[in-house]
Amino acid sequence: MDRATKEVSSTILSFASLLFQQGASSRSWVRFPLGPLMKKTLSSAKKPIGEGSYRRVFEIDDRLVGKELKHRRVKKYGPLTVRYPMGWYCLFKFGIRDINLHDFKKYQELKKKIPDALKGNFGEIVDVKQRGKESVLLMKKVKNYDGKMSKSLIETGSIASRAFWEKIDQIEKFFLENDVHYFIYPQDIAVRWISEKECEPVIIDFKRIGARTYPAQPHLVLKSQAKKRVKRLFARLKEKYGFRQKP
Repeated sequence: MDRATKEVSSTILSFASLLFQQGASSRSWVRFPLGPLMKKTLSSAKKPIGEGSYRRVFEIDDRLVGKELKHRRVKKYGPLTVRYPMGWYCLFKFGIRDINLHDFKKYQELKKKIPDALKGNFGEIVDVKQRGKESVLLMKKVKNYDGKMSKSLIETGSIASRAFWEKIDQIEKFFLENDVHYFIYPQDIAVRWISEKECEPVIIDFKRIGARTYPAQPHLVLKSQAKKRVKRLFARLKEKYGFRQKP
């Protein structure tokens, strides 16, 4: 057995052990098909418009529908890729088997704390529809002034709008002052253009909130450590995509 194969086997065994420690028991490795309720929801959707690490996204009228992927690709060893069943992976990482329910729960908790001045800077999850062990997440589409769908910061690239970064500063301050340990990444932010030259950030993903996001980093349970990480991630965001104008 070569080194790469040994590493893959070791990784799989370690991960399986952690799952059983978390209490994983009766979940089948075979996912059941979507029920009629969710099939009807997706029936008017065409091809998916995008795919992230956890979901495949469809566009239906003014809503985006996220359907959980069956597997999470975690590591790649040359031609070999290690994939974990999504439910098991989410159980280990977030403590819940359904990523859509986890996202919705975090959104509802955060929504209660958002100040009026920032409510327009957070996307809106409308609902999560379930049937058996399957679910789809429904979210309002974030649109620009011209009616086109807003793109993520990672797709848009550097932003020269001073108003955009002022809002980012306000969001960071809100998180830190209210102990919202949101570990932000550029793909979590939509860039909504409100005119040809001005834009604003809209947070569109809510799963990376709290120390449970990084189960292998228990020190993030401490507020001081979690805040340091939040600050580092915002600083990294500004450094990579920011374009500060001198006052």
